[in-house]
Amino acid sequence: MGNVSVVTMLYAAVLLAVLTVCASQAVTVDVPFVSVDNGTQVMLNCSYSITGNGYSVNRVQWSFGEEADAVVPIASFLYGSLVPIYYGDYAHPAYIATRTEYKSELVIAESRYEKDDGTYRCRVRYSKGSEQPTGSDSGNLEVKVLVSSRPTFSNETHEFEEGFTIDLLAGDQVQFSCMVSYVKPTANFTWKYGIEKLESKHEDVLNDNGLYNSTSHVDLTAKLGMTQLTCTATNKPGLAGKSALVLLNVTETPATLSFGVILGIIAGCVCLVLIIIACGIAIWKYNNKTEVSPESNQSKNGKKKEVDGKVDV
Repeated sequence: MGNVSVVTMLYAAVLLAVLTVCASQAVTVDVPFVSVDNGTQVMLNCSYSITGNGYSVNRVQWSFGEEADAVVPIASFLYGSLVPIYYGDYAHPAYIATRTEYKSELVIAESRYEKDDGTYRCRVRYSKGSEQPTGSDSGNLEVKVLVSSRPTFSNETHEFEEGFTIDLLAGDQVQFSCMVSYVKPTANFTWKYGIEKLESKHEDVLNDNGLYNSTSHVDLTAKLGMTQLTCTATNKPGLAGKSALVLLNVTETPATLSFGVILGIIAGCVCLVLIIIACGIAIWKYNNKTEVSPESNQSKNGKKKEVDGKVDV
């Protein structure tokens, strides 16, 4: 019985020792999310710590990629060195990596969406004798592609240049569209007809490269005295954005005739036609009365001869 107690105590002591060692090897790494505008400088931070004592940083590595086993190395600090080794297209001074005992920084001098937008991983290895506990964390860098050019202005049939003049009649119903291409995040639009703000419909299309085409549509009723239609697009709060402008030449709609006036015109036309027909008939009858047939002329000539004969006798 005593032997069993001794074995149990020894087992408990070994288990406690193992748990203590495991606890001392807990490595914490943190890489926070960062958002930056395309073409600007950005700094990524990796902070790390270990719960035990007597450990030193043996290796720190920055890499790019979502999957831990399929990342692209950027820079590494090997064997406790403070001088990094860069890999591939990631080189100083476009990419600058530094480290201390508690954190590492990766500075991208000019972030580009096509190359730098995505997931970054920081992997840290400590050492203490034969022990080499490691830890890693990943964080996303969002590179925003802002609206940088004038939106494309169009209607159902045409695309318009800046300041183009469109001829309309008062009351015309026209739909206009405004689009910006290859932006991230999606764009918001503001429409103004003169000083009047217009309600609009919005749609976004995701391209293969992860950027968006954002389009806004507005239905407009042409009004006299309203000469400017403006569309403004932005995808960053507080940023003025880019605007497109077209000019509207709105003229009065030709006067329309009422139903009564139209009936009056029709009745007048009918009366005029009837008068013309009546006049034509009268003229025709008059001409028939004044015409003399050949037979009547012969009989008249015969009688005249007889009279003449009697006179002669």
